[in-house]
This record gives sequence, structure tokens and C-alpha cells, in this order.
Amino acid sequence: MKKIAQLIFTLSLSLSCTSLWSKTYQEQLDYIKSISTHDISKAKALLESLEPKLEKFSTKEKALYYYLQAHSYSIRGFYQEAWELAEKVSDHSNDKDLAARTESLKVSILSHQGKFQQSFMTTYQLLDGLEQLTSNELKMDILLDAVTLHTYSEILDKAQDLALRSMAFINKEKLIKHKCNLSVEMGLLNIRLKKYQKAADYFEQAESECSDKTQASWLLIVKTQKAKILMLNERHEMAEQSYLKVFDELVSFGWSGLLVDTQIRIAELYLKMEAFDKIEAYALPAYQSAKKNNQLNDLSDVSFVLTRFYEESGEHKKAQEFRRVYIKSSNELKSLLQKRRLAYYQAMNIRKELQKSSLVTREE
Repeated sequence: MKKIAQLIFTLSLSLSCTSLWSKTYQEQLDYIKSISTHDISKAKALLESLEPKLEKFSTKEKALYYYLQAHSYSIRGFYQEAWELAEKVSDHSNDKDLAARTESLKVSILSHQGKFQQSFMTTYQLLDGLEQLTSNELKMDILLDAVTLHTYSEILDKAQDLALRSMAFINKEKLIKHKCNLSVEMGLLNIRLKKYQKAADYFEQAESECSDKTQASWLLIVKTQKAKILMLNERHEMAEQSYLKVFDELVSFGWSGLLVDTQIRIAELYLKMEAFDKIEAYALPAYQSAKKNNQLNDLSDVSFVLTRFYEESGEHKKAQEFRRVYIKSSNELKSLLQKRRLAYYQAMNIRKELQKSSLVTREE
């Protein structure tokens, strides 16, 4: 069955490439950009097929190619490679919108690399420069990325302010499509605030709003979070059905970060359901991925699940091993959150000093 699926995918890809080769390089890149967030595997393959032609690209086309490759590597969890490609964009383009889009991508990469102060500084530089940008879609993306950064850094009051600013911008510019994105962000924010019913309402709203195929990644978040809320509300059988359905979608979609998180939640759910024979199949691959990529949040969660599982199974040596990992990763995670919050306040202080310095210079 997998072989047949692979053959179908290969045929589909070859047909796509055949039709693409009749287009200009710019048109091919624009097409890849249009599918980059909802068909990750196809975008990756098409970018690879264009690489041998790179020397024939114009400078502007090379810049867009490097950005799309950086995005592709980032969404698949290869952050160092993504950073190196993103750095090449500015060498090939002075387009303000593309530069801002690349800097926005760098914010995510910096955050994953633990460079939190720099990620906040870059975010506020982007927010300060919004009016200089042409694309309202890009402005909205920058605002929503800022909401995400503050939410996951537990700067929740600022995240709420930015979410309200985003809502006002959506209404002002009639960016109907972005209502989906904002509803998802509001749902995630309310989970952090432990307002689960409010979060569920936002995700329910988002499910009807995220109908465009380009919003597939947002819809996957909605599905995983709705399943999570079912689990939190002890509706285990419904949560299991929801999780297993979205798990299959994530495998084909290729979003590694959300896939690992979902594996952990399924293992956690089976622990609650005492379905012990099903836990390792989800928990162990998630553990290996989290350990390899040093994703502390995932590592802490999955090692806790495995500790409990091996305790219940009477495998005390394994339980002790994973308990040590859990304690270590949990302590590192707490320290990391403190670093994130400290980095925010340090970035705000630097920002104030720079603004004062700029004001003094203008007055002189």
C-alpha cells in the first residue's frame, strides 16, 4: 500500500514538474510559495528539482528560492540549515517585504536556537517597521508570529495586547482569511491561561474559518488542540478517535514538531486509559526525536509518560532512567522559561535605551 502511495506521489510530482517547466522560474517559485505551508513534502521536492537550475535564476529569483528553502528546512526542524539559507536572502535582494518575511522566519529560528533576546529584538524591529511594508498579509503574519512568541514565553499580557491589535487590523483591512489564524492563536493563548472552555470556543470557531487549503497547517493545530481539550475533560474515547485521525494526517503532512507533540499526547492518553500495550509505539519515537533535537518541552513531557508507564509495568530500572531524564529536562525547561522572560525584559530595556538615544540624536 505504501509502495502504491509512493508511486502515485512520484507520478503526481513528475506531472507537476512537467507543467512547471513550461513556466518561468518566477512563476515556478510563486507556485512553490503558494503551497509551502500546506504541502510541505511537495514544496520540498519541487525546490530540490529546481536546485540544478539555480545558476540560471535572476538575483531576485535566487533570493526567493533561498527564502523558500530556508522555510522548508525550518518547518522540518533543521534550524541551522534554515538560518544559513535565510542569511543568503539579503545578499540577493533589497525587497523590503521579502527582507521582513525572512527576518520573521529568523525569529522562529532564533527562538529554537535559544537566542531569545535577539528573537524579541528582531520581533519589535519588525513591528516598528510594519507601515513600511506593502503586503497586508505579511503585516498580519508578523503580528501573529509576535503573538506566538509572547504566548510561549509566558508574557501573556503582551500576547493578549498583540492579539487585540491583530483583531483590529483584520477588521480594518478586511483580512477575512486571517480570522482562522487569529482564532487559533487565541485558543492557544487561552489554554496557557487555563481557560479551557474559552479555548474550545475559539478552536470551534477556527474549524469553520480554516477552510482554505492554504490553511491546512492551522487546521491541523485546531484538530490536535480540540483532541487535547477532550482529553483534559476526561472524554478519553472521543480524544483517542480525534488524535488517531489527526496523527495519520500529520504523518503525510510532514510537520515534525506537531507530529512529535501529538505522539506524546496519544501516549499520555493511553496512560490515562491504562492501555499500556499501546504506549511505547508512540512514546519511544517521540522520545528519540525530542532527545535528538533537544526539544526540552517534548523531552520533559514524554519522559514523564515513560516513567509512569515503566512504573506501572514493573520495569523499575527503566522507570528510574526516564525519571532522571524527566527531572533534568524539567529543571532545564523551567530555567529556559526564566531565560525567555528575562530576555524579553532585557530586550525591552535595550529598546528603550535605543529609542532615547535616537531621540537625543534627532534633537541635536
